[in-house]
Amino acid sequence: MPIFIDQKANWVGYAKLGLLIVLLLISSLVIVAIIEYSVWGKFAFNTISLIMYCAGAVLLFGLYAISIRSYARTQLIVSDTGLIKRTASKEQFMPWNEVHLFAIDAVEGDKDAIRNFQLSYTRAPMIFELSSDMEMLQWRWLRPARWYEITLLQPVMGYKVYEQQMQTLLSIVATRTKLPLYDLR
Repeated sequence: MPIFIDQKANWVGYAKLGLLIVLLLISSLVIVAIIEYSVWGKFAFNTISLIMYCAGAVLLFGLYAISIRSYARTQLIVSDTGLIKRTASKEQFMPWNEVHLFAIDAVEGDKDAIRNFQLSYTRAPMIFELSSDMEMLQWRWLRPARWYEITLLQPVMGYKVYEQQMQTLLSIVATRTKLPLYDLR
């Protein structure tokens, strides 16, 4: 029976990022106005410069909207034959019998906690990897954001269930591949 681990867009994170972009655009507009006033003694905004500035802002927001759509959902499916990673743009399959490396590529926290799969929210690893001779499949372990962090993904089932699913995934990978979890930091 397959296990599904779903991640979805964290719209609060996207809103924070959008607000940050707007604040940066407004700040740059204010800085340009101050420079113009200090050089010429008056505000020299004309219609063309304002239109170009707004067009640039619209272009940035368009790129931002495209990134939301392409990054919005990730799904890991653990099956009897291997691990499947689905995103909006592609699907990747890694058969258990072809895996030669099971590793942590990037991690925050304590090495001993990672080795024992004893992971708390604040010490959750960020990127795991399965590699074969020809392919590499990577996935992220999401953790709750601190108030100052911007996260673009969140678990569909909540962090408690997600943490249990991820710990189960690590155990299944170690069992099916008969490989230890290597630390590549």
